[in-house]
Amino acid sequence: YMKSQVKQTSLGKKFYEFGTSDWGKGFVTVTMGPLFLAFLCLDMITQFIRKYTGLGKTIIDDTEKRSIFTKSTRKMITDIKQWEFGSVCTKGLIWGMFFFTVSIGVARIVLVFLSWLREELDPVSVAITTGIIIAVGIIMFLLPPVPGVPVYITIGIVLVSKVEDSMGF
Repeated sequence: YMKSQVKQTSLGKKFYEFGTSDWGKGFVTVTMGPLFLAFLCLDMITQFIRKYTGLGKTIIDDTEKRSIFTKSTRKMITDIKQWEFGSVCTKGLIWGMFFFTVSIGVARIVLVFLSWLREELDPVSVAITTGIIIAVGIIMFLLPPVPGVPVYITIGIVLVSKVEDSMGF
């Protein structure tokens, strides 16, 4: 029922199309793979408890009695077996390279930019340097892939070196 309701909205259609595409499957494989393995372990424990203790949902048919997974997980595994794994793995690797580039590449670019900014702010007054550092810091903190530690360190280095002589350090 819920799937049909979601498919009726334009955004829901786009999310559903993405989720059923190889790009969506690759994304889920990269981001949720370890959690899926944990889910399979928990499902096996659930099925074991159902089979041998009688707690929880009653097992009715022989297929479910012989299986190590619950009925819903068996359906999920059957659906996953229908995937075009060559394409899904390729798309997953591309997603992984994208995540790596964003997390590591952006961090390196931020370090280079902040080093350049520190050099450029040497001849500028303390008040202007403080204003520029605050503006740059706020902008960088608003960008999700930018790590905060280099921004903190740069602010500390630039402002301390700027007021070092006037404060008597």
